[in-house]
Amino acid sequence: MGLSDEIAAMALAERAMTANPMEKDAIAGPGLIEILARVAAHFGQTDRAIAALQKLLSIPYSGPLLSQNVPLTPALLRLDPMFDPLRNDRRFKDLIASSARKCGILRMYSEHAGRHQAQLASAAGFRSQARFKEAASNCPNTEFPSRF
Repeated sequence: MGLSDEIAAMALAERAMTANPMEKDAIAGPGLIEILARVAAHFGQTDRAIAALQKLLSIPYSGPLLSQNVPLTPALLRLDPMFDPLRNDRRFKDLIASSARKCGILRMYSEHAGRHQAQLASAAGFRSQARFKEAASNCPNTEFPSRF
């Protein structure tokens, strides 16, 4: 299989996800979704790539490709050349902007913990502070005080 064998690459990515779904393996499963997103982006399958990225940005996980297990974040999506085929798509731009806005609000919360907790969680589009904190794990440089 070469780099231009779209059918084989997509089949392998899908087979890996079927063999090890995220619902059964919360550690490896999301990494396989990231690989599918990268393969789909490489071959110009914008819909599949964006759907996978939307899923990844909504959950905490460890990335499969780097030795540090770094997950995709809005900042990394903006920089990673593997996602260049998606850059002109409005949904990709919205995904990055929406996620970046939420990370900004999460960072603002971490700086002003204790004040306006409910308002910030609501502004970020979260129904509870627990979901708010969970989403922070996808935002780099966002730490929450223990009283959260």
